[in-house]
Amino acid sequence: MAASATLEKNGERKQIPLGFCWTALLFQFCIPIFRKDPNKLKYVIFSIIADSISGFTFGLSGIAYSIVLGLKYNQMYAKTLLDNGWKPATETDRQALISNGVNL
Repeated sequence: MAASATLEKNGERKQIPLGFCWTALLFQFCIPIFRKDPNKLKYVIFSIIADSISGFTFGLSGIAYSIVLGLKYNQMYAKTLLDNGWKPATETDRQALISNGVNL
C-alpha cells in the first residue's frame, strides 16, 4: 500500500501520494501536466532533453532520469504544496511527510 498524506488549505483537502512515483517513472514529463503543477515545467524540459540524448547513451540517460524522477517527484510535489500554504491535516499526516523526507 502506498503512503499518502492529507493536506488542507482554506477548508479544502487534498490527498497526496508519498514515496516512489510509478507514474513519473512511466510517463515522465506528463506528471506536472496531470497534477497541474506549472512550477515543475523545468523537469518537463529536462525530460525531453534526457530522452533525446538517450540515443547516444543507448537509453541509459533516459532510464536514469526516469528512476531519479520516480524517486523524487512526490517529495518535490509535496514541498511545492507546503510552500504554497497547504498544511498537514493531522499530526499523522505531518509525521508521514517527515518520514518520507519532506522538510516542513
